[in-house]
Amino acid sequence: MGAKVTKRGTTTKTLKAALKEIKSSKAKEFYSLKKFSDDEIGKLVAALTQAKIRVLELGGGLTDRACSALATAVRGRQCPIEELQLQGNNIGDKGIQFLASAIVENPHLEKLDLSWNRIGDDGVAHLASAIKRSSLKTLDLAYNEFSDVGVAMLEEAVKDSRLKRLTLTGNARVSRLTVNNINETLAIINSERFIIAEVLCSALYIKRVGKSSLLRQLPQELIREIITALFGQRVRGNGK
Repeated sequence: MGAKVTKRGTTTKTLKAALKEIKSSKAKEFYSLKKFSDDEIGKLVAALTQAKIRVLELGGGLTDRACSALATAVRGRQCPIEELQLQGNNIGDKGIQFLASAIVENPHLEKLDLSWNRIGDDGVAHLASAIKRSSLKTLDLAYNEFSDVGVAMLEEAVKDSRLKRLTLTGNARVSRLTVNNINETLAIINSERFIIAEVLCSALYIKRVGKSSLLRQLPQELIREIITALFGQRVRGNGK
């Protein structure tokens, strides 16, 4: 099967032509690969990462075997991909196991779309472990095959992650109550992150406490304790 590479409306149908287009292209932002074989995916993604592509869409039936090659290509600090769109493929638990290790080892990857695949509870377990150690901020798991068991693992994982948005729509084995619970957890976490961020931003201006909407509400000693916990050192206020 030939590889189909879509770049702003341009299509090539052979692996050789696709690689030539990737290497010679001036576009450095987005690529979409369709209808590729398992044997082609590694070469294509490796070429794309060298071309400094930041957003990559892979469709047309990505299998667990292809996920192994994909994981090898996107793993590591040298891969610049920030967003990986893998929706509408054939990815199951084994494929997620391969991808999970790559997610942890790529510090640039912040968005991952895995909607409309075949991910079950075992696959979610690998993801839950990975997101705690990754840079992911957005994860889409809509229309997969996991249950409330998988969601419970995700709920624990998001507490120790950078995740801001998690989509679970359309999972028939997941109850609405479970989804509501994890959404509430994320809302609380994001609220806490906002407060900490404002304290951190205000830390450099600790002498001007009255000009911060948040810090006006907190005693200076409490502010110092928060900053001490975050930075591991005491911070002086009011010039003392």
